[in-house]
Amino acid sequence: MTQYKTVFISDIHLGSIACKYDELLSFLKTLENNPPESIYLVGDIIDLWKLSKGFNWRPEHNVILQKLLRLSRKGVQIRYVVGNHDEYFRSLPDGFHFGGIEVANHFDFISVTGDRYLVIHGDQYDTFLIQNDLIARLGSFAYDLLVVANSVLSFVRRKLHMPYWSMSHYLKIKAKAATRIVDTFETTMCEAIRLRGYDGVICGHIHLAKAMTTPSGFKYFNCGDWTESCTAIIETHDGRIEILYHKTSKDNA
Repeated sequence: MTQYKTVFISDIHLGSIACKYDELLSFLKTLENNPPESIYLVGDIIDLWKLSKGFNWRPEHNVILQKLLRLSRKGVQIRYVVGNHDEYFRSLPDGFHFGGIEVANHFDFISVTGDRYLVIHGDQYDTFLIQNDLIARLGSFAYDLLVVANSVLSFVRRKLHMPYWSMSHYLKIKAKAATRIVDTFETTMCEAIRLRGYDGVICGHIHLAKAMTTPSGFKYFNCGDWTESCTAIIETHDGRIEILYHKTSKDNA
């Protein structure tokens, strides 16, 4: 039996300097050794915003795509949900496939326990993004610079044998405006999708891994990202759905 039944990954941002490709390659290796039945790529996998500006595509980014295609050839069902950073793929026809990977704006997912989830990137419910697209794009580049600064800080902390600490994650959590935006995003999304008859949602977009159940019983899971937290949502064979925090040897250095 495979270690996980289903894996959900979002916000890899291939083509961005923020992409933690080493950590993702380490995680994909564990999946190659013990493949799940299904993998959902929940948006912003390839960062076309950055690539359109001539940003950073590394050989390791090719290896990540090759590993995903290899998993598909091994029989893992892989579905690619389009996000806002790879939104150009939204013009593809329904049912489009490449290398056995199906591409769509969203998918339905039925869990082991019979709950029906909408798998969607989530930018469609981000009212700030919808109203401030230009600011959001500029903020994306500023975020990359912050991640680079955080990488330097992390290197120093590792040398001093201090635990990992994310400056950008800390600022995001502490900033009241950002907290309000996240709260609005979660509330708007959960209520809208609950009214469509779903039991829950599995999304990405805001780079904050989270698992919660609302007072109405609606379930919300956010995959997090592979630019800072290196998290995924996994479903086990006994029906548990939870956040997976991927750890590498560097985390313990």
